[in-house]
Amino acid sequence: MRRVIKKMSILFFIIILNLLISQTVLADDVLISNAVENAQNNFFIVLDQKTLEKGYTASFDLFKLGIGSGAIKGDSAVEIIKVDGAEMPLSKNKRLISEIYQFDIKNKALFNNKKPLSLEIGYGDYSDDLKKIYFWNKTKGIWQTLPSSSDVKNKMVKSILHLPYARVAVLGDIIVKESGYASWYKYKDCDCAASPDYPKKTKIKVTNMVNGKSVVVRINDWGPERNIFPDRVIDLDVTAFKKIADKRLGVVKVKVEPVVENF
Repeated sequence: MRRVIKKMSILFFIIILNLLISQTVLADDVLISNAVENAQNNFFIVLDQKTLEKGYTASFDLFKLGIGSGAIKGDSAVEIIKVDGAEMPLSKNKRLISEIYQFDIKNKALFNNKKPLSLEIGYGDYSDDLKKIYFWNKTKGIWQTLPSSSDVKNKMVKSILHLPYARVAVLGDIIVKESGYASWYKYKDCDCAASPDYPKKTKIKVTNMVNGKSVVVRINDWGPERNIFPDRVIDLDVTAFKKIADKRLGVVKVKVEPVVENF
């Protein structure tokens, strides 16, 4: 009888042990699942001072946050998430090109606002809209533009910002184009051009999207008319045109961008 009781006790112990093991495995699976889910929806990391002294780039989805040496003077956590833009209305003639990303440097007391953070946001849009990075100014309730450099070929925009927290996105101007065709005309044999988008005296960098050659021109005239030439973004003086293409081509596919000083 004692042997039977002993065997039953051992069997009962084995059953309980198996149940505990299975529950632990299940719990671990849940933790792993939650970790993967969190990794897909946000980015969070704690950086020590030694790492920050070297500089660090946080990457999440199509967003990169570059933290240069000296930008944070001590340990800090960094978080990046995607946010809904329902409460951040767009102004007229603007549309959302990328996701809206919120970055947050948690230890704001150690943030050095004299050292700008670098931003890089990718997008999947193929339009010719002029694209820039904007940040949401909650106090004013508007999207404010940042000095931006657009890479049409790789579909991304770069900028800088002197804030430890912001909501940022790429917005497109549905009126102003950043890429299209350029033709040429004879004017004053100068590095100058006509534009339907930019005022006179604006300095514009024009890049041939086929061979990569660029020329910086100054706008001194208006045109071409967009209702007649919807795909034309600029007309170059023949002197400027010849610096990026053979004038016998007549027109070339180009990217145009305002020259931003000190960027």
